[in-house]
Amino acid sequence: MRYSYFFAFVQFLCWGFTVSVANADVLQKTLPNRMRVVVVEDHAAPAVFIRVLLPLGENDDPAGRAGVSDLTAELVQKGAGGRSAAEMAELVDWMGAGLLGYSEAEYTVIGCDVLAEHLDAGLELARDMVTAPRLDAGEFSILKDQAVASIKARRSDPSYLAAVQLPPAVFGPEAPQGKVKTEESLGDITLEDVAAFHRHSLNASGAIALVIGDVDAEALADKLAAVFGKLPAGEPPHIPTAIPANRAGGRMLQSPKESISQTTAILGKPGPGRLDPDYFPALVANYVLGGGGFVSRLMAALRSQEGKTYGIRSSISGSATPDLFTVKFTTRNEELAGSLRLTFDVMRRFIAEGPTDTEVSEAKEFFKGYYFLQTETPSQRASKMLAHLFYGLGIEEMDRYPGRIDAVTQKAAHDAAKRHLSPDGLTVSLCGPSDVLQNAAPVLDGIAKGR
Repeated sequence: MRYSYFFAFVQFLCWGFTVSVANADVLQKTLPNRMRVVVVEDHAAPAVFIRVLLPLGENDDPAGRAGVSDLTAELVQKGAGGRSAAEMAELVDWMGAGLLGYSEAEYTVIGCDVLAEHLDAGLELARDMVTAPRLDAGEFSILKDQAVASIKARRSDPSYLAAVQLPPAVFGPEAPQGKVKTEESLGDITLEDVAAFHRHSLNASGAIALVIGDVDAEALADKLAAVFGKLPAGEPPHIPTAIPANRAGGRMLQSPKESISQTTAILGKPGPGRLDPDYFPALVANYVLGGGGFVSRLMAALRSQEGKTYGIRSSISGSATPDLFTVKFTTRNEELAGSLRLTFDVMRRFIAEGPTDTEVSEAKEFFKGYYFLQTETPSQRASKMLAHLFYGLGIEEMDRYPGRIDAVTQKAAHDAAKRHLSPDGLTVSLCGPSDVLQNAAPVLDGIAKGR
């Protein structure tokens, strides 16, 4: 019987649904402890997607212990309430269900996906993972060892070595955005750190319980109130939205790695967050500059025209807390100087000229289509809804998104590019042979001086 449950559930995951929030049967309420409860009825298939957002995430990892939030999100799935990890796995397997736990910059999400007939069991699992995880020492040791091994495996990756030194330099190692998960930070984490992180995350003032699926909204809202209504109220979380200054503006960061034929470069500085008024114009502008793959200015110049790299991309963060704007590429060692000069040149021309009307139109069409692909399944929609709710944008943001993209004009995109995507003040992080890195320093000095 459990196999029929499993395959039915997998089939539903693949079906997806595209019900407009405006037309869906949505119930929203705030409990006396200030936790928000949202239930979205969808009877297209007999499945239920349960998500609980807790208002602590990667930015809240203790100083020197980056990775606590990730380990906590994983460990709560390894035994909770009256069940050990093995007993939870057996129950989940029998129901054809799925558990999840993940940490984002500002929050952690814990959840359970079940067939509608197992709704009560799913709620019980979600409740136990949120309020009564076992935090077993043996399971913690296994997860920590796996995390450390994963980082060790990446030490040979130049992209990782270039990336890991950028955030603490730009933001400062104690800043939320400056914390980077390393072998050392993971090695220092104790089970007590995880327990403290979990305890502090139980803050109903910022928590959200969201359920999508084949349910009766009113009845389920009452069940959610009974399950989570006793969480401590706490204080509403604070999300910093001001873009911080770059503490390493104009600097070159070096990560020497000998005997490799290519050098990886990551250029970065603080960029706008999701709540910045410039976010959507900057998103469109960045697509034209380097986020659009083969249709972007940077890719056209560095790969298609000059053949200096297989790929170059720019990106801005989607979190509400302002994070890095980056440009990244890997090039042959002998092409590093020319690639850096050309990258800065393309960026400067883009800031001076701005995107064309056609480029802006193509970028907007991409984002509207891509958003649809990101919200096809209930699980994807749940992730988006939780972020919108937590950021104070409301569940209706799901339907407002295409209009926000459409509202971006060529002038708005150009203005946002001038404010946020300029090459001025970039920090350049390089990973390659020592002699190549040393030779790059005068090149970057010349670029900064306009030579």
